[in-house]
Amino acid sequence: MLTEWLATVPTDAASVAWLSLDHRDNDPALFWTYVVTAMQTAVDGVGAVALQLLASASPATEAALAALLNELDGLSKDLRSSWTTTTSSRQAPSRTPGKRCRWPRRTTTSTEPQPARSPGPPRGPAGTCLLLTPPTPSPSQGWHAAGFLADVLGCCSALGDVRRAQGQLGDALRTYQKALDLAAREPGAEPVRGTADMHVGIAGVLLERNDLAAAAEHLAASRRLGKHNGLPQNPYRWRVVMARLREADGGPDAAMELLDEADRVYAGDYSPNVQPVPAVRARLRLRRGEQADADGWARDRGLSAGDDLSYLREYEHLTLARLLLARHHTERDNAALDDALSLFGRLQAAAENGGRGATVIESLVLQALAHHARGDAPAALGALHRAVTLAQPEGYMRLFTDEGPPMAALLTAVRKQADAPDMSAGWRPPRRGPRTAPPIRSRSSSR
Repeated sequence: MLTEWLATVPTDAASVAWLSLDHRDNDPALFWTYVVTAMQTAVDGVGAVALQLLASASPATEAALAALLNELDGLSKDLRSSWTTTTSSRQAPSRTPGKRCRWPRRTTTSTEPQPARSPGPPRGPAGTCLLLTPPTPSPSQGWHAAGFLADVLGCCSALGDVRRAQGQLGDALRTYQKALDLAAREPGAEPVRGTADMHVGIAGVLLERNDLAAAAEHLAASRRLGKHNGLPQNPYRWRVVMARLREADGGPDAAMELLDEADRVYAGDYSPNVQPVPAVRARLRLRRGEQADADGWARDRGLSAGDDLSYLREYEHLTLARLLLARHHTERDNAALDDALSLFGRLQAAAENGGRGATVIESLVLQALAHHARGDAPAALGALHRAVTLAQPEGYMRLFTDEGPPMAALLTAVRKQADAPDMSAGWRPPRRGPRTAPPIRSRSSSR
């Protein structure tokens, strides 16, 4: 079936690489090494950085995936490439129309199901076809015809996460909105699975920008779509964003209940769990003054200020640093403050090297609070000045407002500086989108 479909694809519309897998490949670093190698048969040199990371003594899979996604996204500045995976239980052809296919490793035509695997990238029963699809004048028509829209929305969700980690809220917002536009169907048709996730992603960005009303609209739109129109991670993601919204509206108890639910319904996939729900809950406990509970979380996770840092635990270490700040505030523990400042500096350096702008901004915000607690006003204002300079173009707000009166006082001082960044009107960018969440038909009314 797949080969028949490929025969209908214009020769200049797709580059195809085939990859055969079996249970011996059930390792994330090995899997992605084979994936990138196969992709290089279609696009020369793509994924070179990712391969270097995967070949290291301690393979940094999550960093390799981020590098790969960034590279694919940057193949064209104006017209972006999309990719998806699909499977075939038939032997792949040696050639597709106009494109050469090479086998990077062994082939198989077995249709026997593979053994159960640990959470990792989805793969097929015999072979995986990696389809690199350069943009066409009407890309949505091609995806509609191919029937891969749910896969596209899944990739958009992952790309949106990457953009947010990079601190690029505007790009994340456009990614989610373009996915919604692509998924738009003719009147009366059923929504595409994954549409609910795009609304949750948009709500998360709007919440960072403190646009609470619009965030609530998109969360409501996701809820109206129902579970059947969401990807496996949508139930817990929805609750995490809703918890932050409830807290911002002055409902910390409701927020805690939502996070407890999110922890119960959590479903992992091949995406690394870089913001674990227990860490999100520990931050809420700190804001509620429940330091003992946050201390218990840190002990259970075995966290310390001297740990080696990795992207996979970056959010947890930021949470630990927040705990150290709280410990200094309640116990006047100067050693805890020193540990917090050291950890913030290391986290900032690692994030800058990895291009993770969101962590850079958060680290600077917290460094400003730590220097303020130490009585070092110049260092505090210097860190906050840079944080605001980085945050303003993307519209970050909650990173600052969540820190309460101490941050408000520091922001006032920054505004008085001669070279103060533009902080007028809360520095929120002009409303160019996303559009208001549309009404959603019920399944019964859409038929």
